[in-house]
Amino acid sequence: MAPFDLVVLLILSESVQNALIADDNSLTGGLVVAGTLFAANQLMGYASWRSKSFGRLLEGTPRVLVRNGHVLHDALASEEVTHSELLEALRREGCTSLPNVRYAVLENDGNITIGLRTRARPNERQ
Repeated sequence: MAPFDLVVLLILSESVQNALIADDNSLTGGLVVAGTLFAANQLMGYASWRSKSFGRLLEGTPRVLVRNGHVLHDALASEEVTHSELLEALRREGCTSLPNVRYAVLENDGNITIGLRTRARPNERQ
């Protein structure tokens, strides 16, 4: 789920709640609000599909945090990811050593994707 979709979902729930339990207890009011938010969400989705730069502005771009075993501290700082959060994500993927990491990417949804180095097999004797 994209961050924009989450915001729309939260606004939708708040708006429909207000239409149902606040001063306006009409079903029509809640349906109008829900329909408007749904249409706006569809319009934003279409606009981000048509324009990649608008899509990057709306949904963000993945950010590399580790490259070839080296932590990119400026990327960690700008994304406000602590070193311990990065190490926790590495442990979740079964990585015990930072030099074994080929890349670590902070995805748009907040997850950290880890790519581990593959070990070269020693030459087998025949």
